[in-house]
Amino acid sequence: MVNRTGQSEMLTRTERRFLQDPTLFSKRHARQHRYTIRKKVSRSLADFHLIIQNSAIVSLDLGNLESELEKMVSLVNSEGTRGNLKASSHMQTGSNPFSSANSDWGR
Repeated sequence: MVNRTGQSEMLTRTERRFLQDPTLFSKRHARQHRYTIRKKVSRSLADFHLIIQNSAIVSLDLGNLESELEKMVSLVNSEGTRGNLKASSHMQTGSNPFSSANSDWGR
């Protein structure tokens, strides 16, 4: 999705509105938005995994990335959000989700 300024965005305006207040949507539309958002997240994680695997090509600092990921996992855990964030198990065990041993990360 491309916004008015020409920047690419993952979520549509309607999906953002749904996440801010799902009570505004019918059951059918809520189910549809949940499905499309999950699919987009799944695709994004697969792309993210590819970027991590090729971090040298894009000069990506994995230390900073891991720090940001830990912040996101902490936020998810503190919010009590439902769902399965695979990265959280990596962070709790102290293993590195960016290593080749964790090649299923992001699938």
